[in-house]
Amino acid sequence: SVPGADRGPRAGSPRGVVDATGSFQPDALPPGLANSSLPDTSPDRTVPKHTLISTKLNEARIAREFSLIVGDQSVRRLTDFISNSPGTSGRPLEVAPQSSEAAAQVMRLALKEDLAVVPAGAATWIGAGNPSGRADLIITTRRMTRLIRHEPADLVATAESGLTLSAFQKQLASAGQWLPIDPPDDGRATLGGVVAIFAVALLWLRS
Repeated sequence: SVPGADRGPRAGSPRGVVDATGSFQPDALPPGLANSSLPDTSPDRTVPKHTLISTKLNEARIAREFSLIVGDQSVRRLTDFISNSPGTSGRPLEVAPQSSEAAAQVMRLALKEDLAVVPAGAATWIGAGNPSGRADLIITTRRMTRLIRHEPADLVATAESGLTLSAFQKQLASAGQWLPIDPPDDGRATLGGVVAIFAVALLWLRS
């Protein structure tokens, strides 16, 4: 006899017998229990809802719906966007609305399709801050570049977020004014981007 054999198998231990040579011989599982008695170690192939964007058919449908809002020339598929999330295809759609009304329609459609949205201006600082997670849609303000109102006497100016800071300063300069900030800028930084990342150095603090 084998010492301890009368104690029965421990939970999780393989079942079998020890032969005369001392070797362990596992019991064969009945055919009907072969699959049901063992844990399922096969990989989970369930596709999360948001990864449907990676299918060609769904990509084309969504791109077409955005094109109806902003026009064909304002929708494109990015191939060089870097995302650190395994839930994104790495090829987000970029949409460029020309007005706040169109941007609102784009956001409503993104919500309906359960898309993760990343806002962008010139995208010069899109990698600032925390690493990018899931990104299905990038809404860029590159077409929203109007100076809506400028009241020199009141020192008030209203502009769209896609207007570059350099262009904004030039328009203020026509009235002998300027905005006293000096963020890192190669001429492409937008007003929205400057505000979003607070890349503002107030010049009067330097005096």
